[in-house]
Amino acid sequence: MRYVKQVGESNTLVGVGWCPRFLLSMEANMSETNIKFGSGFTFIKYMIFAILAYFVYGTVDGILSIILITFSIGIVSWLSIVPIIGWIGAMYVNWYIIIPKILLFTSTEYTWIITLAFAIDIVVSLIVTIAATILIGKLIIEIFK
Repeated sequence: MRYVKQVGESNTLVGVGWCPRFLLSMEANMSETNIKFGSGFTFIKYMIFAILAYFVYGTVDGILSIILITFSIGIVSWLSIVPIIGWIGAMYVNWYIIIPKILLFTSTEYTWIITLAFAIDIVVSLIVTIAATILIGKLIIEIFK
């Protein structure tokens, strides 16, 4: 755990630590332990794509390659934080660099699941880019006001 603090006078400890893909927060009480994932959408997305990959490819290799593709696409989507053109950079890197390299590495065929993962990521990246552009725009307006 990276950070632990005691809450109030009770015996409850709250800790926050980083997992490879999402924030994991854990609350430990004397009688029970609750583990909550900070980004449930990401975990559910991986599970849905893994199940779909099993039915499309029929092997564990297909499942692992789709999980690798969705994880890599998610990492590259951090480029969408760049205002105005971030989603274009994420789209270019994913479509022309990441997806072909992983397909070549895993010897997996291109299917509609990869297009779906790519399309979902582009929509999310576009939303993040719009939000970043609005926030940076407001900041610039406040600075020059």
